[in-house]
Amino acid sequence: MSSLSIRYCKNCSKPFNYKVSPYCPKCIIAIDEAFEKCRNYLEKNRLATIKELSEETEVSEKIILLLLKEGRLSMEGNKELRCESCDKPIDSGRYCLECTVKKHNELSYVKSSLRPGDRSTSKTQGATGKERMHFIPKSKKKDEEEE
Repeated sequence: MSSLSIRYCKNCSKPFNYKVSPYCPKCIIAIDEAFEKCRNYLEKNRLATIKELSEETEVSEKIILLLLKEGRLSMEGNKELRCESCDKPIDSGRYCLECTVKKHNELSYVKSSLRPGDRSTSKTQGATGKERMHFIPKSKKKDEEEE
């Protein structure tokens, strides 16, 4: 049996049956069409501003910012999109290169401190937080039985 997961669309706020995307099927299509319009315009007008892009393509600034933050679009010299960490202007995404590297290094440090040999518990945990079952390979099992 499959359970339905109803969520509200991040764009239009209407309820929909959630599968993967935070957007309803209609908004996914609309966002993809907006992306195509924007990409085609930016191929010919690389230094366009968000406002100009919005006016020329009839795509809302909200959708353009969404496409920029998702990294689907990039706008050279864009002063309107800012790094969420240090507030520097960026061309696309959510963070500037320096903050991305900093966050990556921080996560690598945390990950390295969680290596199996360094953990405080010796038990292996599964996805549910419970201990996992371990199997003895057949060749070892036969050797132990013979002894």
